[in-house]
Amino acid sequence: MLNLQTKFTKKGPLIMTNTTSESETTTFMKFIAFFLIAIGCSLIGGMLAAGIVGLLFGIPINELTNISEISSSNKVQAARLTQFFASIVTFILPTWLYLKFVLKQPFNTYLNLKSLSSYKALMFLPLIIITVNPFIYKSTEWTRMLGISKIMEANTVQMNKVIEAFLSLEGIPNIAFNLFVMAIMAGITEEILFRGVIQKGLKRFFKNPHLAIWSAALIFSVIHMEFEGSIARMGLGAVFGYLYFYSKNLWNPLIAHAL
Repeated sequence: MLNLQTKFTKKGPLIMTNTTSESETTTFMKFIAFFLIAIGCSLIGGMLAAGIVGLLFGIPINELTNISEISSSNKVQAARLTQFFASIVTFILPTWLYLKFVLKQPFNTYLNLKSLSSYKALMFLPLIIITVNPFIYKSTEWTRMLGISKIMEANTVQMNKVIEAFLSLEGIPNIAFNLFVMAIMAGITEEILFRGVIQKGLKRFFKNPHLAIWSAALIFSVIHMEFEGSIARMGLGAVFGYLYFYSKNLWNPLIAHAL
């Protein structure tokens, strides 16, 4: 809707001007640019990562993209490495491209990653996670009661098979790499994208931090395509969002996510 405002010039005539916020339009267009970049990186980068790893391990790309059917140790390792690179090109690369060429902002400065929080703040993070865990588990029971977990149940089964395949690899190096890919790497990449870019952009667009936090948390939950923990994941996303909003430091939700 146009917002018309009356103004007078020095010559006296009445002028009707459109005062619709240009910044809102600009923010919206930048968001469109970001999502186009993210989709492109996800589609092209994901296949490129699978192709490169496939060449390294001598495995056809179609077998890596259907990782729920992977059984041999060699294929599981290749699929795990594919997921590692795919998370970079899906979350980190679009963020870097967006900040570099669209916003023209320094990566660390824009994301508030310049320095770690104080040790007191970092010690407080495990307490927050322990406190919210009972509510998270309870919300998972609610999704089962409401039947939400039945939505895309096949996708949930496939994801569980992938996790089981990764965890089937024995030895300390494999355990350490699983921990890095499934916990630490997820915390780094997802928080950079969802809190550092999406939540921050929504806050600028909505002019309401709470609406931005919960909207980003909803996107965070839906994009995982796993509905049994959808309410729990949205709640965790909101916790991470408030950590970022009040601390003004992305290291806090990043570390909390990894926990």
